Amino acid sequence: MHHSLNLIERPGVEIEIFDSTAAVGDGEAVYVAAAARPIRDDELGSVSHEAFRTTAGARIFQPEDAPQGRSTPSLVATARSYEVHVVGSHPVHGCGVDTRQPADPTRAALAS
Repeated sequence: MHHSLNLIERPGVEIEIFDSTAAVGDGEAVYVAAAARPIRDDELGSVSHEAFRTTAGARIFQPEDAPQGRSTPSLVATARSYEVHVVGSHPVHGCGVDTRQPADPTRAALAS
């Protein structure tokens, strides 16, 4: 509940996705800056297909899956920017030190 209330008051969200089991120097990560906002119950069905992919046996979250009588609203985050972690030794994009570089997930990946 506190997280939801914090996001309502301060909607800026920073999301980091990484493999914590990667060896030092082999790390990869994606960073997403987003803005969170409460959504109405009647909006939940229209955003669920974007937020929940049906890969690896997962199923789409349905409005009826939301806890009944919840005291805080459901939230949705809209991405504003994306970055990737590039290891300094990367043969094409590296610059000697690890960096975060802008990324566009709508563009095809470049060969590394």
